[in-house]
Amino acid sequence: MALVSGLANRPILPPGWVPVNHVSGHTFQETTVENWDYNYNPSMKKWANAKDTKGNLWVWIPRFTYRAIQYADDPEIKIRFSDGINDNTNTIDGRACKKHPAFTFGDQELSGIWVAKYAAHKDLDNGGIPGFKPDKVAWRSITVNDIFINCLDLKNQLTTNADGVDSHMMKNSEWGAAAMLAKAIGNQRPDRNSNSDYKTGYGLNGIDNTGASSTTGNMTGIFDMVGNTYEYVASYVNNGHANLNTYCKALVDAESKYKDVFPVGSTDDRPNNYNAAKGLTDGMMIHETSQQGEGTTSWKNWQGNSAVSGFPSSSGPVFRRGGDCDYGNAGLAYFDSNTGNALSTYGFRTCFVVLNSAPLISGTDQDLGDKTEPFKISYQVNDTDEDDILTVVEKLNNETIRTINNAERNFTYNIEIDTETLSRLTMGATNTITITVMDNKGGAATRKYTFKRVNAAPIISGVDGSIGDKNEGFTVVYQVHDPDGDNVTITEKLNGNTIKNLSNAPQNEDIIMEISSETLYELPLNEVNTIEIRADDGKGGISYRRYTFRRTNSAPVISGSDQDLGEKTEPFTVSFSATDIEGSQMTAKIFLDDKLKETYPIIAGQTYDYTMEKLDWLQLDSTKHNIRIEVTDDDGATAIRNYTFTRVVTRLMHLFAKETDDMCTQVLVTPTYKLAEGAIFKVLVCNNVFDDEPTWEDATDQVLIGRHHNFLNETKTANKWGVGIQVIIERGTATEKSYLSGYGGAFK
Repeated sequence: MALVSGLANRPILPPGWVPVNHVSGHTFQETTVENWDYNYNPSMKKWANAKDTKGNLWVWIPRFTYRAIQYADDPEIKIRFSDGINDNTNTIDGRACKKHPAFTFGDQELSGIWVAKYAAHKDLDNGGIPGFKPDKVAWRSITVNDIFINCLDLKNQLTTNADGVDSHMMKNSEWGAAAMLAKAIGNQRPDRNSNSDYKTGYGLNGIDNTGASSTTGNMTGIFDMVGNTYEYVASYVNNGHANLNTYCKALVDAESKYKDVFPVGSTDDRPNNYNAAKGLTDGMMIHETSQQGEGTTSWKNWQGNSAVSGFPSSSGPVFRRGGDCDYGNAGLAYFDSNTGNALSTYGFRTCFVVLNSAPLISGTDQDLGDKTEPFKISYQVNDTDEDDILTVVEKLNNETIRTINNAERNFTYNIEIDTETLSRLTMGATNTITITVMDNKGGAATRKYTFKRVNAAPIISGVDGSIGDKNEGFTVVYQVHDPDGDNVTITEKLNGNTIKNLSNAPQNEDIIMEISSETLYELPLNEVNTIEIRADDGKGGISYRRYTFRRTNSAPVISGSDQDLGEKTEPFTVSFSATDIEGSQMTAKIFLDDKLKETYPIIAGQTYDYTMEKLDWLQLDSTKHNIRIEVTDDDGATAIRNYTFTRVVTRLMHLFAKETDDMCTQVLVTPTYKLAEGAIFKVLVCNNVFDDEPTWEDATDQVLIGRHHNFLNETKTANKWGVGIQVIIERGTATEKSYLSGYGGAFK
């Protein structure tokens, strides 16, 4: 037993969880944080337990560092508890002291983790989610893929607010943290859960009401880590075997924070994979507590047998831990492997983490400028972690002004710099006010303000900053005021060149600084320019206001305005002209529904026409369309004009013409069509279609009853006979679309 130093971090409860104290057997009773009975001193071995919203039990593993492990240390591990997330890694007994990987979750440092007290069972009373209670049959015959998905969703099932917490399948590193804590301050060699029915919370002989099979040797520890089922953990060798995709896809696809992944060796077998992972398993009770990657070479168990060492390889790339109910070489240091498949002797458990966020302070760091009279700074503090206790320290030039314990969230605090305090400060020196807020988990934030005690300089309205891009003349409007009533002289400058001096400037009235277009156009394009306004009271009080801007190229101007041209029934023309204030050369591009149709240089002020091609028109459907005119000058500035219109089709007509050997006397037309209500259907036919003026006869009625039409015409002016058919659908009053799919027929 070896706790070198430190106090265990206070447990941090996920939303909706409550602390519990042990009563008897596997019974725990809800309590308050103030009356929570836990003590991680090796002489007490009382680990903190909590209950989630479904009544499952969890055990807190506080953050610690550990002395580098040697195989001969079995069963002793030496640790130091960390202070929040601050680790003490000074050497122990001349050996390196290591951070434990279980307490780093992605980029988040943790003050501790929650481990399920029991192996998972299927909680049918709560929709079949994983549960963690005693005397339940462990959930087995489930793939690693489904284990991972179920564990990941538990944060939404077992808390009142999933924000700021995470649940996931236990990893090798987290198994190692719980097992190492047992070796350091708990039950170094827990009894095996030997229940052949795989019931949770059992020991060597029936249900364990003493804790001999727990990690503490009492009822406050974690059960089922030795025996019960083999436990799959979210750790594997990345050897590319198909079983990873077949049985473990969700785990393989997950973010790295949810798993421990190890490289494949020079050949994919246990010894080579074991060697390839050396240095990557610190804190997991694998290399540090075993001699090789196969056999029974791991630290000993409850009956003095060495636990199994079986590093994953080949078709069994996934880690399993602990050993099952009848295995004599089970133990905390047991590791072996399998496929990730659903097997009747394999179970799992879940871990929860609370993701601590640094406290928040309102406002931003800033220079408050020159100060000549008392002032105050107002601020609020907050923390997204509801259980955090906040402490605020206010300082002026590194001397503490005030310490606020148990600071209120979203309450406005004020730092008063009164006349007496201000008078003690050196004239012209920079002074710093810092506000530091700390939570009880090691998170901290600091807000810093600087100022100088000086003569009351004039005050210029506004704030320094960019006023954006400018492509034409503009004005800057400001006011000045001197707190002492001194006369103020104003100097306005552009890029260091004086534009205007103003003696005895009016105070508390608008003063207008003008940058004319002529002045603007003399400035280079796209470079930053600075306007400086200087206010001098003649007594050493000088203030400045500085604005920056860029002169940018002016885009051309296109005539007209964007508009909807309404409904169009035939091709039409759009006219435009363009000018450029800087006289640059211009190029126009015309787009129809984003397809470029024309490109050509244009002359300023000249009118240009875009007339839609008939083919383009016919390819448009009966919806809204867009004509876009883009005019770009030589400096790359572009102006755009948009016209929209709706193509309206009022009439559909298909013409068929066929030369005949002789005069046609009869024709049969059989169209396939869909006619909307209100539309008008017509069929016109002729037997002299090649005449300049064919004799069209209405065959609609005959077509509608499916009969042939007898031609009346017997003359032609062309040098050949030919049959003609027109199928016509007019919109009429229809609001829906009509369709002509095709037609057939015959003629005589």
